[in-house]
Amino acid sequence: MLHPEIQFVFVGKSVSISKDTPTHPEHVVPCAFMINECKRLIKEGVSDELIASLLEKHWKVALISKEEQHRLDFELGWKSTMPSGWRFEDGDTFARLKLANIDLAK
Repeated sequence: MLHPEIQFVFVGKSVSISKDTPTHPEHVVPCAFMINECKRLIKEGVSDELIASLLEKHWKVALISKEEQHRLDFELGWKSTMPSGWRFEDGDTFARLKLANIDLAK
């Protein structure tokens, strides 16, 4: 109920999650990053259609463990950003999770 977007953009859960694991719904590409990228593209005059297709490509939610969330946010420093060199236009949506060794199962 608190995360209705999961019905539409859920891509899987971490394989490390068991029934007793504290979990966190994680945007695969952080929302703050996507907002900033959309603002940049709008300033550059990119079409609404291209921006919409990029949002559709990258707006995904995965269920990860609280431990994995901590690794992403604090150990790797990717709470609201993507790995260095990653590009919104052609980057792998799952790069952040892959580099953090977070594997997903449907």
